Amino acid sequence: MTRAPARGLRQCPAATARERVPRPPRRGGAAPLAIVAALVATLVGCGVAGPGAPSSPGPEASSGADEDEDAGAGPDAVDADALHVEIRQGRASWAGRVVQVRVVNGGDAPVPVRTAALTTTAVEGTAVSDPGRGRDVPPGRHRDFSVPLGPPVCGPGAAVPVVASVVLELGAADEDGRASPATRTEPLVASDPQGHLERIHAEDCAAATVRAALDVRVDGLSTEQTPGGLLAVLRLTVTPVAGGPAAGVTSVDGTILLGPVVAGVPADAWAPSELAAPLTGPVTVLLPARANRCDPHAVAEDKRGTFLGLHATVGGVPQHVVHVGVDEGLVHDYVAAACGW
Repeated sequence: MTRAPARGLRQCPAATARERVPRPPRRGGAAPLAIVAALVATLVGCGVAGPGAPSSPGPEASSGADEDEDAGAGPDAVDADALHVEIRQGRASWAGRVVQVRVVNGGDAPVPVRTAALTTTAVEGTAVSDPGRGRDVPPGRHRDFSVPLGPPVCGPGAAVPVVASVVLELGAADEDGRASPATRTEPLVASDPQGHLERIHAEDCAAATVRAALDVRVDGLSTEQTPGGLLAVLRLTVTPVAGGPAAGVTSVDGTILLGPVVAGVPADAWAPSELAAPLTGPVTVLLPARANRCDPHAVAEDKRGTFLGLHATVGGVPQHVVHVGVDEGLVHDYVAAACGW
């Protein structure tokens, strides 16, 4: 593959260079000096200068205006109509209640984003990305800016559907995360094409409702060898909260790593009858599970395989699914043993 000549240098055709360099004579002592002089003249003519010497701009050299344009638009030159923001959430961010503000640049020049500030009817306050992680959004591309969500807004006054807006702080940050003097802000309406904010709001409010009625925890994982292979046995304990509303658990979902086993047969969920009626005291049930995946990369890349989905009814009202964590180390150790790694 032929490389393009460096900017500011003229490309010297190989044939011309060979024609300009004289062949050494067969005899004589003055020839080496003539050859050196010819080589130097040829290299200088091609724009190769010695240390400290300025290079002469050739026909392909860029003007200063072009170089400034290549460096990206400053904050004041950004076309707000070319920007679009939407809400995303990676699986690794789920447990920490962190979402990503995705900034899409439909313009022709890079956009320097220092911070993204998200305000939504689903949570209190404004969630702001780390100013030390500000960066350019290239033209035709997108970049994600993570923001930690505040406490949920639940109860009768909670607005559904969820509305979100984002204010972008434009302008490159220095090494200490301080905004440059040219920084400006740009307010934008945020879309949520995958419904992350409404899901998070439903989970947050359901979790608060369930916590007010029930204390739910997985407090152990043992194993049991069966003719069909090694099973994990999860110990789930549910305790009613004193003075809380009447509540029970209707079913518990498995995960990508743990598949429910009911009466010796694989199932989609567990539904222990002991938990269904409103509880008056602590109840412990055993939940047998099999390894759903035995490919090592599935375990290595897993982000949600240790969270069981709990379906509960509080005060006679079915709640959105909430999640109960299982010790990650115990789950991964079980999968390794069951899969024979």
